[in-house]
Amino acid sequence: MKHWMLRLYAPLFLLGFVAAAIAWVGHSHGDPLWLLALLAVAIAVSFAAERLWPYDPAFNLDQGDRLRDVLHALVNESLNLLSIATVPMLAAIVPWHVWPAVAIRAAGAGGDHRG
Repeated sequence: MKHWMLRLYAPLFLLGFVAAAIAWVGHSHGDPLWLLALLAVAIAVSFAAERLWPYDPAFNLDQGDRLRDVLHALVNESLNLLSIATVPMLAAIVPWHVWPAVAIRAAGAGGDHRG
């Protein structure tokens, strides 16, 4: 079973949880707050998979570093959420009708180099 989990874990997450989130919010126009429940289920599935089919069984043994692991998870997930939260904030302050033309000129694309 571990052999299959190693090969199917990422595609199942992508085609399962990510597709469900896209379908829920993008297609069905569902309440985005339900994505928190979907996230909780995805995290639970991830923890269960690691417990049942660990990459290395020694990783699941207590090594006296539980506090470090919890703090590491909190910091990493907080930074992930913060970085995702910056996207709508940037969308609110960046003049989107201007930036594609500026980016094309800055990259030198478009073939017109008159400046």
